[in-house]
Amino acid sequence: MALPVLNFDCGGKQIEAFTLEDKASKSYEILFIDKETQKSLGSYSVQNPKFAEKGNTYDVTSYFDFVVSDFKKING
Repeated sequence: MALPVLNFDCGGKQIEAFTLEDKASKSYEILFIDKETQKSLGSYSVQNPKFAEKGNTYDVTSYFDFVVSDFKKING
């Protein structure tokens, strides 16, 4: 499964949002970076022990879409 990535404009800045998976802590983190300055503008994370269960897969796409929408509402 490919982790979601998105480039978009928000608040006059070019933003890159991308997803990281941390299997050790059983979490996903969505990071937002100002593409021009490479500074972090925010992050969201979701953690659940079920993510580590053998055979379990979690499609982070719907969470990613929600987080991007929320980020745009706050920073738009």
